[in-house]
Amino acid sequence: MIRLRLERWINRIWYAPVKPPLILRAFSALHKLQHLRAFDKPIADKLNPLGQPLIVVGNLVAGGTGKTPAVIALVEELTRRGLNVSVISRGYGRKRRRRSEIIQVTPESLAEQVGDEPLLIAQRTGCAVWVSDDRRTLVEHMKNQVSDVIISDDGLQSRSLWRSYEICVVSGERGFGNGYLLPAGPLRDPIDRLKSVDHVLLAGDPNPQLLESLDKVDVATSMFLLTPLSLCKADRQDNVPLNHLTGRAVRAVCG
Repeated sequence: MIRLRLERWINRIWYAPVKPPLILRAFSALHKLQHLRAFDKPIADKLNPLGQPLIVVGNLVAGGTGKTPAVIALVEELTRRGLNVSVISRGYGRKRRRRSEIIQVTPESLAEQVGDEPLLIAQRTGCAVWVSDDRRTLVEHMKNQVSDVIISDDGLQSRSLWRSYEICVVSGERGFGNGYLLPAGPLRDPIDRLKSVDHVLLAGDPNPQLLESLDKVDVATSMFLLTPLSLCKADRQDNVPLNHLTGRAVRAVCG
């Protein structure tokens, strides 16, 4: 209950049109100094030493932006074009093990061991998915795997990760919140970070403030919409068509 209240309080601060408390802004200033020190180091070579393109799909903010559906759509499109695609991920939310341990995700894997998002990607696409806390170790591991393209689910902030192409997914509705770095705001990187990405994907129509921010960074942008296809009952695995709910009152939970 305390954690839930804290999350609600933080979200109200992050997405409110007022200045956050001074104490949070002070910690954000420290975050910015740490960020500047980290960004003195260049990103690892744009050319992947493995010889395969490595596409990073990430975001600038803490929380969900539609990144996983974007990864799934990208895998499906590249597979449709005849390419063998592999996905690497840290597996956020899973039970942590040794940092260097690498686990292959299968449709039968348990979410608590591999993370719910990598599991969803494996189930939806059937492609090879690997998780580890150390992305660079994962990339080295891919030397022994057969793939034409590697996609990193998240990793925009990982300076040591080789990448050929960067995609940043942004929520059109929520944008960058109040524009502050963590913890005063939702940003993990300053908005200027978009100047160095290759493409921005907007999840839904952008709000006016977001459009203004994007105009300043001059980056290639496109938009996609998330469309529900069916519902899954909590007590069983089969899906329910959306038209089954026509004319009925429902209580829905997204998580």
